[in-house]
Amino acid sequence: MATAQQPNSPTAQQPNSPNAQMLLMLVSICWFVTLLSSGCNTSTIGASGGSVNNTSVAPDRSRVIDAGVVFANESNCRCLPFEQIGLDPNARIISIRISCECVTGSEVAYKGIDGKSRKGIRLDWSKEAIESATTYRPASLGVIVEIEFATTPETSQSQTLSLTVSFLHTVAEGS
Repeated sequence: MATAQQPNSPTAQQPNSPNAQMLLMLVSICWFVTLLSSGCNTSTIGASGGSVNNTSVAPDRSRVIDAGVVFANESNCRCLPFEQIGLDPNARIISIRISCECVTGSEVAYKGIDGKSRKGIRLDWSKEAIESATTYRPASLGVIVEIEFATTPETSQSQTLSLTVSFLHTVAEGS
């Protein structure tokens, strides 16, 4: 003869109960923190050679740049102007390290609205093969970008700027 479960027993809780939702939220937060602290793999792009005082700093998690929406099934790029991320316009980029192999970075020059030449960091997201856009699950993600730079072209001393670039990783509807 089977006995009925008590309504307040742990085995009788529904998946959408406050406890289950809290557990799901904690797991999501832990996953996001792990992503920000370790990333996928580190991709390095050297901009110039020479002797460099290589310094490593922890990412400044308070410095977050929102890159908007990145479509997983398309190639994407964003430009972070030097002035937006706090780099001097005359800074010399030595290397760019990114915590995820799905993103590459490079220095880029572009013409501003005033016609003057400006510099920025270009981030390129590679196109992914998505089996079905209808089953793809969007995710808020972030990558750590470490930019090693020299403040003047003549110096071999370097500094590292570290920031987090957040984005919504999804697919376009109808894709």
